[in-house]
Amino acid sequence: DRYTTVIVFDEESFERYVPNLEPGGWLFYNSSVIKNCKIPENVKSVPLAVSEIAALKGISKVSNMLVLGAFAKFTGYFSLDELVRGMEIYLPVWRHKLIPINRQILAGVFSSTEEELLTPPEAFVKSTV
Repeated sequence: DRYTTVIVFDEESFERYVPNLEPGGWLFYNSSVIKNCKIPENVKSVPLAVSEIAALKGISKVSNMLVLGAFAKFTGYFSLDELVRGMEIYLPVWRHKLIPINRQILAGVFSSTEEELLTPPEAFVKSTV
């Protein structure tokens, strides 16, 4: 299997999926954890210090929203409203209580510049997420 986008949170997943990333594809990875892996030169690489940013912001349980927001922002595949609408449609009703915090996190990512998202977490924590 070949992939156009790979999102990985740990080195084991990196080693498993990145070799199958198509040239020119997107690689989003948690640079807080993935430190010793070789990033292919022929892909669009987006290192996000997800664990550190989430911890500094006190939102470690929803770090996946940081990556989802970055994915949508960098690729342009989804708008903020489309992501929130998707949660409203596909999440079970008992999970809808999470939508407001998820929306807040996604809005913070969308309001950040790409440069801010790629900066060290100490600088990012001063942003709006």
